[in-house]
Amino acid sequence: MENFYIHNAIRSLYPNVVTVRGEESFDENNNLIEIDMDAVNIEAEKLSQIKPVNLNDIIQELSKKVTELENIVATK
Repeated sequence: MENFYIHNAIRSLYPNVVTVRGEESFDENNNLIEIDMDAVNIEAEKLSQIKPVNLNDIIQELSKKVTELENIVATK
């Protein structure tokens, strides 16, 4: 699993983590935070499955919906 997903999973599960160095995580006072790597790996796998959002596709879809609603309103 890529470090990107591991680091984001750690931060997702442990919001008090502000720094990840290698396999160690630290809070704002540089105190070591013990983390459950099994849970982190599960969360990282979930995060890796998220598909990127294409804003242009969303805008086109919303534009179609607006046009449909405008047509409905115009016929009433």
